[in-house]
Amino acid sequence: MQKLALCLGAVFAAAQANVLGFDFGSTFFKITLVQPGSPFSIVENTTSKRKTASMMTIANENRLWSHDSFASASRFPKTTFANSASFLSQPFDQASLEKLALDRFVLNDFVEDDRGLVAFQTFSVESKNKEDTTTTVYFSEEIVAMILRYGRTLAETQSNGIVKDAVITIPSYYNQE
Repeated sequence: MQKLALCLGAVFAAAQANVLGFDFGSTFFKITLVQPGSPFSIVENTTSKRKTASMMTIANENRLWSHDSFASASRFPKTTFANSASFLSQPFDQASLEKLALDRFVLNDFVEDDRGLVAFQTFSVESKNKEDTTTTVYFSEEIVAMILRYGRTLAETQSNGIVKDAVITIPSYYNQE
């Protein structure tokens, strides 16, 4: 009897939390928020739209998201990450990488990570001296995780609460890796 009460308590405790439904595409994502005691709602981004671009720009140590990233992409083409989910678990093969980058209109610099997969490389100038540059390498998973975190932040702002659980859907053409 104690086990049944403990199981029911765990079920009801989980039902009282905010849950996020994340429809993650390579170009856009949509977020559904399910809160206890209310029907689900579609999370709107900062421009009150339900569909948010899956892109991020790192500009002078600031991170810009969605429409802000799109607006600044021409100023920061090497540090704007659009279609980054397309590069998840892609092997670092120069010919296929160039074709994928041309198909997706990606201008980033790529390097091979320690797993033999594609990673993004960025350069930032620390001072007016062009030789004082720092190099940062971002894995595709890191970029996607940053975009997912931004979506979670949007949902938490709308719900005025913490989101601990999420269901993520991905396009069917993604491979198992």
